[in-house]
Amino acid sequence: MSAVTLGHTDRDFDEAGFAAATARHFGADLHSLVLSRDDLAEGLRWVGQSLDVPLGDASTIPTALLSRFAGERVKVVLSGEGADELFGGYPTYLGHRLADRLAHVPRWLRHGIVGGIRRLLPVSMGNVGLDYLVERFAAGADLDRRRRHEVWFGSVDPARLGDLLAPGLRWIAEEGDGVSTPERALPDPLAELLYADFTGYLQDDLLTKVDRATMLASIEARAPFLDHELAEFVAGIPSRHKVRGLTTKAILRRTVRHRLPAAVLERRKRGFNIPFSRWVLEGLGEELRRRFSPERAEARGLFSSAGVGRLLDEHLERRADHRKPLFALLAFDQWCDRTFGEAAPVPIELGQEQQVAALEGA
Repeated sequence: MSAVTLGHTDRDFDEAGFAAATARHFGADLHSLVLSRDDLAEGLRWVGQSLDVPLGDASTIPTALLSRFAGERVKVVLSGEGADELFGGYPTYLGHRLADRLAHVPRWLRHGIVGGIRRLLPVSMGNVGLDYLVERFAAGADLDRRRRHEVWFGSVDPARLGDLLAPGLRWIAEEGDGVSTPERALPDPLAELLYADFTGYLQDDLLTKVDRATMLASIEARAPFLDHELAEFVAGIPSRHKVRGLTTKAILRRTVRHRLPAAVLERRKRGFNIPFSRWVLEGLGEELRRRFSPERAEARGLFSSAGVGRLLDEHLERRADHRKPLFALLAFDQWCDRTFGEAAPVPIELGQEQQVAALEGA
């Protein structure tokens, strides 16, 4: 049995040790690709020049590099997409429970508690540290569950989208949201969130990302968790068995507890991240400043240089970690350069519907 994994020279993002422990447990032949900052920068250029649609998910970069690495050995790989959406694996599900409970606390006191915690935690620009989780929680805690989920999972806070768009496109910020609405009532709030992620985030981001990344490497990916019979069965399991207390994917963890190392089962979920936040601080911020200068922004006709500048300033001054919107903006601008030409305007004949589709892709 053969397996591939990624490591990082930035230790905060390196999870190769867990992969090695799992490989030893199963007696698998593990091949590891350790990525430096230069490797990731090359991946950013390669992916940005290769995709026919913009993808605002920074994990597209390591996914593509790992796919290329795997393609040197195999033509088909197995991936784990679908497990979090079926079994309840995201920390946002715990966040919703906390937000619902805090909703009964007076607003002034709630803001004081969350704001106090935020002030005590310096912005680390690390791999989903506590400061980042608290910042994201605060951004959506006062919203209804549907809007909150959109804020926590989206690349750009809907409340800020209008500030980032050119004046003539600010109507986009008032269009509908991206959270899927079930055709029938679901039994509880967690089931509704799982449905939204299964039909939205999984379909429009994760599977699209893996599909594009593996196609770039001329290999195929299969997702065993998405076997239709398994997915239908798990969808019918009551939510209380999926998230129990502070334990996500509870029933899956219990099912495989004798098959995986304890350290792997008990570890905190982190995602397939890259140190993009730190890149912005260490030079990429100037590239973003150039790309969204007043001259280029006016020529492109899509974004507000002042709005993007405010976002970038907050990040560079370590007032907030804006990794997600900044990566989405960079990925979209790269795609525009490739599709329409360097700083060229988006042709008017695209029309509103196609412009919305393109922006939502970012």
